Amino acid sequence: MPPCRTASGPLMKRLAATPVTLALLALPAAAPTWTADEYFKSGRLWVDVRAYGAHVALIGKGNVGDSFGATQNTIVLGSDCTTMAGAAIIRPEWKQLARRRITRPRRLRRAISEVLEEREAPEIRGVTVGGGGLHADGFAQGGTLATTIGINRRTGRMAKFTIQPHGRLQEWIAHDKGYFHAEGLDYEFRGGLSAERTGQVDASGKVIDVLSGAFEAYQQGRGNKGVKSDISCACHWAVSQASARQIGTMWRNSYVVTPGGIMVPPDSPIRTPEDLADREVAVGYHSGSHFTTIQALEPFLDRARIKLKFVGSSWARVDVGVERRVPATSVWGIAYLALDQLGFRKIVDTTFMIAFMFPGGTAPADVEKYMRALKCAQMDLDLEPERYKHFYLNEVPDRYRSALDVRRFSTGERVVFLPYSDETYAKTQAWIHERGIFDTPDSTEAASAAAR
Repeated sequence: MPPCRTASGPLMKRLAATPVTLALLALPAAAPTWTADEYFKSGRLWVDVRAYGAHVALIGKGNVGDSFGATQNTIVLGSDCTTMAGAAIIRPEWKQLARRRITRPRRLRRAISEVLEEREAPEIRGVTVGGGGLHADGFAQGGTLATTIGINRRTGRMAKFTIQPHGRLQEWIAHDKGYFHAEGLDYEFRGGLSAERTGQVDASGKVIDVLSGAFEAYQQGRGNKGVKSDISCACHWAVSQASARQIGTMWRNSYVVTPGGIMVPPDSPIRTPEDLADREVAVGYHSGSHFTTIQALEPFLDRARIKLKFVGSSWARVDVGVERRVPATSVWGIAYLALDQLGFRKIVDTTFMIAFMFPGGTAPADVEKYMRALKCAQMDLDLEPERYKHFYLNEVPDRYRSALDVRRFSTGERVVFLPYSDETYAKTQAWIHERGIFDTPDSTEAASAAAR
């Protein structure tokens, strides 16, 4: 891995890492070597903007020496275009809308936005760039490259890469140190809904079942987790299942390990895992605490004696634990650290794996940039954890801030830069199917029925 870069790095490195990169068909070894700056300033790239039905295409033509000639490189807005060898097949009946000369990398972004603003923008998911690599600093060194650039459907402008934090420190460190910008990400943070949700009870004070969780959030968001997110996290069981159903794409080159536990109040008579037989444990439906509680208790109890209460999000489970509405509650990550500091006792450890997911239309190349930034942040956290724990306050709901001293927390979730292998994926799927966890009516319908 190259040294971690910050936003104050050399201008050329930042330019080469810009989120919008035009990748040309791979050049022969004898072709001249151009830097990104030299190529775009040469003015040898023209872009035709054409439309056909619900699609818009940018067809790039240029000449680098004698090797590139009139070969076309195509950028297609839309998801139904046939592709061959990394370049989309453009039909002759596509109407030309405009022509732009591109002299700088960022002009490509402007050209797309201008064209879309000049006409009614079609319902598009993103811009797909197909092709090979330039012999240029910061560009692909041959082979093929495919990336997707998000488009705001309302304005037609390039969308930011949306990051959904997960209650951990690494994203906040990468933001603070400028690692995302150094990788060329034009990004934004968009928090999930977990911290806002509280434990729900009926008029009698009984906890209401919430039959919707991480898997359903991905299912309803088509790979987005609840809110729009180009990258998000959930337990590896839910992400694996969403991936198996082609709801989104599971990132397989890294994962996260989170601490967790089944917790009880300090004055609880429950002392051992066996004491939890036939006692309700608060978990989130089809979410990490659901799966990991079963996994943690099976060595101690028959499955029939494991009783789960589907309470909702992680902070909702903190609520029902603090309010003594359930005998035990299963929590992980920052919620686990919170209950531990509030004096709750851990009956059994529930450490488990978390996986990353991104929806269709998100560029894998942008996910790689995000991951490189997290890798730098993980090293910072390992080296000087005390410098960064204050970022936990960004993830703690207002209702608990005065009761917690985040300086006493551990480092929490850890990003592991090892592959989530095919064997691991297969084992996870087998574990899920053996227990029939998803062998129920559609979860969305179940949640609607519960609401009625």
